[in-house]
Amino acid sequence: MYIDSTIVSIAAIVFLFIASMFVTLLGHKNLLYICYTVCISSLVTMTWSTSYMLTLVLTCLFVGIMMTTLNIVIGATVLLFPTSLRTMAVSLVMMTGRSGSLIGNVVFPVLLEYGCIAPIMTIACFPLLGIILAFFIPNNKNKSDKNVESGS
Repeated sequence: MYIDSTIVSIAAIVFLFIASMFVTLLGHKNLLYICYTVCISSLVTMTWSTSYMLTLVLTCLFVGIMMTTLNIVIGATVLLFPTSLRTMAVSLVMMTGRSGSLIGNVVFPVLLEYGCIAPIMTIACFPLLGIILAFFIPNNKNKSDKNVESGS
């Protein structure tokens, strides 16, 4: 039982390292699109999973990439806001995530009473919402490159 949690955690660490290599190549916005699409695909595929190993792999994909998207969003927040507002912006992002976690822990058992598909489809809506919200992130790759070069 605990070995599965360890495997999922190790996979999450691997995904974080992979994302840190690709964020400079793809940018925050494109990487978010890719990650959220893979999350939705793995979660929808999980509903038809019949083997233990496939379910574990899909869970590793979903949890690892969703943890990665959290860090990508925090990184994008740091780039978007000026220095005087960064602390407040990151704190609000973290508070929103933790509030969502609290609400999810209360609502998830209620959704499980309606069957297995209801919570899975509800969870799949969050990466879909993330794709929609990522559309509004500006492409500021040139701006951040100029700031790094000028030393500000």
